[in-house]
Amino acid sequence: MYLQPVGPHGRIDRRLIALRVLGFQFGVRRDSSGAVVALAGCRAHHGVIDIVQFYGEHDVDATRIPDDEPDILFPRTTIWRATGTAADVIDDLLTLADPALEDARTPRRNTS
Repeated sequence: MYLQPVGPHGRIDRRLIALRVLGFQFGVRRDSSGAVVALAGCRAHHGVIDIVQFYGEHDVDATRIPDDEPDILFPRTTIWRATGTAADVIDDLLTLADPALEDARTPRRNTS
C-alpha cells in the first residue's frame, strides 16, 4: 500500500500515528535517570521487518530487512535504509512500497 506523506509542514505526532496505523509497535529506551534516550518502532509483514529508531528529531534511522535475518539490530542483509530527520525518514517509510503489492505486480510463472 502506498500512503501519501504527511508533508513537510505536517506534525511528527501525525506521522507517528500513520506508522501505528501501518502496524508499527513502539518501545522506549531510558537512561539511568529515567529520561527517554531513544524511541524504536518495528513491524513485521510480508517477509520483511521494518525498523525505525529515533534518537532525536534530526537523528533517525530506518531499515527494512528480510524476516529471516538472525540479528535485527546488526543485520547482514539490508533491503532498504534511510537516515535523516524524523519527518524525512517517516515520510520515506510511509511511501515505501509494500512487498505484497510488489509481488502482486510481478508475473508468476506457471509451474504445473
